[in-house]
Amino acid sequence: MLSLCRVLDYNAYMNQQTIQGLLRRQPFQPFEIRMSSGDRFEMRHPEMAILLQSNVVWDNPESDDFGFCALPQIADAKTLPAGRPDCS
Repeated sequence: MLSLCRVLDYNAYMNQQTIQGLLRRQPFQPFEIRMSSGDRFEMRHPEMAILLQSNVVWDNPESDDFGFCALPQIADAKTLPAGRPDCS
């Protein structure tokens, strides 16, 4: 069965250029970052993320959550289909 989510990249070391490309995509398409620990973080607003040399700092304005994602710990990134709140 095909997934509705498209894997954009899978690396042992997710690089800054990959995340930067996702954040700068026009029109922006929300995406999910999956960490090597299994944690998932949705990036629904590009202006709510700060890309550093080796980390991504993100904020969720709807829940007031924020966090840090170390680029070497990012397992993959997937775009989220329009109209779907999550992607499995």
